[in-house]
Amino acid sequence: MKLVLCVDRDNDLGSKAHLQGPIIGRADNVNAALQLGLSDPEDSDVNAIFEGIRVYDDLKSQGIEAELASISGNEDVGLKSDQILSEQLDRVLSKVNATSVIIVSDGAEDEFILPIVQSRIKLDGVKRVIMRQSESLESTYYTIKKLFEDPKIANAIFIPVGLILLLFAILSFVGHPEGALIVISAFIGVYLLFRGLGLDDVLEGVAQSVKFSFYGGNISFVTYMVALALGIIGAAQGIITTLSLNFAAYGGVFTAAVFINTSVWWFVAAGVIATIGRIIDAYLSDEKHAWRYVEFPFFILSTGLILWSASILILALGGRPVPVLNPADILIIQTSRSIEIITGFQMLLFSVAGAIVIALTGIAISSLVKRGQEQPVAQHSSPSPSDK
Repeated sequence: MKLVLCVDRDNDLGSKAHLQGPIIGRADNVNAALQLGLSDPEDSDVNAIFEGIRVYDDLKSQGIEAELASISGNEDVGLKSDQILSEQLDRVLSKVNATSVIIVSDGAEDEFILPIVQSRIKLDGVKRVIMRQSESLESTYYTIKKLFEDPKIANAIFIPVGLILLLFAILSFVGHPEGALIVISAFIGVYLLFRGLGLDDVLEGVAQSVKFSFYGGNISFVTYMVALALGIIGAAQGIITTLSLNFAAYGGVFTAAVFINTSVWWFVAAGVIATIGRIIDAYLSDEKHAWRYVEFPFFILSTGLILWSASILILALGGRPVPVLNPADILIIQTSRSIEIITGFQMLLFSVAGAIVIALTGIAISSLVKRGQEQPVAQHSSPSPSDK
């Protein structure tokens, strides 16, 4: 026996015609279609049920044993609706001794139930009934809707666009609409680099770590919040400082150096505090492997030191535009700039050396901690003289 199954995923039969599914039999389905059509003549489920009746009649005219049924879900289309459809399908199959099924639907949304049907009975085919003038529109609508329901796609589209609009609104409000283009361009560039280099997965891991630390009641959640506050302060200070510059006169590299020089130590403090919280959590939960995080604060300090000194050198090399002065004043300015450049090179060299020393110190401390944690285990596992 073949089962002709009409699917009403959003429960128009219940909400408009006040009929409870499942509806089994040709006569009951004709009544259901008439009641739904009288309550809402524009509802596409009316056409789907009548098409189910037509398919049923065609099968009977060919001498094929068949039965007709309609199932309805819930207005809250999704998991709840599919669970109701699944229960009603089981009730239909328990009453109808069917070996295969033909699905009749009014569009792409109802066809999301196909995996549920195929898990219970053989599927012979799908008949979609849509008004000719709305078929492409409805299919496109549900395709786009399904894409936006995917969290990864929604986050990749909505969050960047929302942040761009928010930045533009804030900068326009504080009286720097000309800086909005610079900040937004920088934001888009950073976002594309993160996506291209795969660093968005790293950020997702950080977000998951913050979430787990919150639900787990870990100290790292507090340090993460402190780090976030410091990062926001550093970004705000860097943006405010760069907006006070004349971008056309100084150029993009000089402006970026000003931003780094102004905000880098806020970011360093944020990174160090966040990793300290992670070290404390690792020590409390898994003392044997806490050494893995010990060197991170040292690496962050090293990176910050190098970036800070490099920004100072760039500022010295870039100089500042000056008005035309007499030759003596120009000589004094050129001499002063030369001293600044030499000082910048020296500071960069000292900073690189200091960064290497700091990084090596972190590695050495991490190794000492690791050995100190592994030593008692080694002593405990060695055989005693009595065992020999």
